[in-house]
Amino acid sequence: MKVKLRKEKHISSRILPSGKLNLLIQIQRNGKMIRKTIDASEYTTPAQAMDAACIIRDEILNDIRNGLYSDKRILTVKELYVLSHEIFPCAYKTKLKHDHYFNTSISLYSDKPITDISVLDIQNNVNQYSKNHSQTEIERLLSVWKRLYKTAQVKEIDVFDKTINIVVPRSKKITKTREVIISDENFNKFLETLLTYNTWTDRGAYHSLSIYYMLMIMYYTGLRNAEVFALTRDDIDFKNGCIHVRKAVGSNENETGVVIPTKTNESIRSVPIASNLEPILKDLLNWTNHEYLISDFRGDLYETDFVSNYIHNVAKKAKIKFNAYMLRHKFSTDLIKSHVDLRTIQELMGHTNGEMTLGYARSSNEDKKKAILERTKLK
Repeated sequence: MKVKLRKEKHISSRILPSGKLNLLIQIQRNGKMIRKTIDASEYTTPAQAMDAACIIRDEILNDIRNGLYSDKRILTVKELYVLSHEIFPCAYKTKLKHDHYFNTSISLYSDKPITDISVLDIQNNVNQYSKNHSQTEIERLLSVWKRLYKTAQVKEIDVFDKTINIVVPRSKKITKTREVIISDENFNKFLETLLTYNTWTDRGAYHSLSIYYMLMIMYYTGLRNAEVFALTRDDIDFKNGCIHVRKAVGSNENETGVVIPTKTNESIRSVPIASNLEPILKDLLNWTNHEYLISDFRGDLYETDFVSNYIHNVAKKAKIKFNAYMLRHKFSTDLIKSHVDLRTIQELMGHTNGEMTLGYARSSNEDKKKAILERTKLK
């Protein structure tokens, strides 16, 4: 039986050996054929079957426009990781940290499509990492997983962020308490050693004196070492009695040791110059003719790692534990002991909140002993 039907794009008709009329919807999409079949016998007339086929065809075309029939290959975990740094670029040093977390742990799933990663996969990955890494490192590992899902969403991959279901385990690693504050006595001992360290060469003597000035600025202002490295003459404002903090030395997307904006908006601040610091700053300005006041022998920006290693070697020679960041802890601690209000200390240190400022304050062993003795007296 021959049936005459109107012509419609993407729709053809055929008579089966059984005599039934079928309508075939065929739409090609990037080399793939999408097919649907309509049994005309389910409709009152062939014309009604064609109307139904047209509705289905139009729905398919609309779904194609909305990406439902996308033929995109689902990206693997490794591919998403690479893309994450193209879509969400970060500082070079941060990228190196991400590489570390990926290569030492997440790379186990490198070739697996992100849609095949289960909540259990991530939970096991994090649990395993917790056995020999600190709590901070565990949370940073999880943050890299989060970047993968964020990238997948930007690439319109139909997958939800499975990290939201992860229970962050407590670290199984036993760590020693680190000294984060230094006494005035030990700090002076360090400075004495520093000023005689490597003085037999012009380069060594320069670096020792330059780092001395850096530490004195940190001691009296609480500035970060990266902020001190970026100071220029314009930032030292004797007229208004303050140091303007507007920039720091850090890393951009491609390299380290470049001038960048301060860590946060709250880090942009003006810190008063203490009376003891003023003559030190004037000596520094007379001593150096470099653009950056605290810079290396050639006038280039200091690499943080170089200065950290230099300080470590001097501290080792002085037989004391010391690093530059202890001075920020000491700055915060001394101000709290002097009953300076928390908001003022927070603004001086360039912190985003008071909890961070309190986290920098530490009690010395002498303070703790005094507290125990005072309590004993109450008995």
